[in-house]
Amino acid sequence: MRNQEIEKACSVPTKTGCPGRLFRWNPLPITPPAIDPDLGELNPLVRAAEVLRYSARRLEHWLSPNGILREWVRLNLLVAAIIAVIGFLVVPVLAFLLGGIAACVALVFQIVTGAIAIAVAVITCLIIVRFLMTAKTKH
Repeated sequence: MRNQEIEKACSVPTKTGCPGRLFRWNPLPITPPAIDPDLGELNPLVRAAEVLRYSARRLEHWLSPNGILREWVRLNLLVAAIIAVIGFLVVPVLAFLLGGIAACVALVFQIVTGAIAIAVAVITCLIIVRFLMTAKTKH
């Protein structure tokens, strides 16, 4: 009963209503590894690769004969791949958009700074003219 609840919670519904198999937790037991019967007849490079394969499979079987470790790694790699795809596709677009927004903000800042400088210059000129007019009328 508990396995069915976990499968239901970990499965993704598809458009047809059937649960998807992408995120399904389904560890399968690992068969014990066997040495290739033709190991002695293989060339040295293939023999070394076969020995490494056998050693890795033996380690995997020793760590998790029921397949939970393999399923855990599979799901984590799937999540990492999805995050990487999102990172490679979405982040550059967001960076481009934010760069454009930053350029527009910088342009608006320059326009506002120029407008303020013009306004300050006009006000300063008006103050000077007013000061000169009042000084001229006193003499």
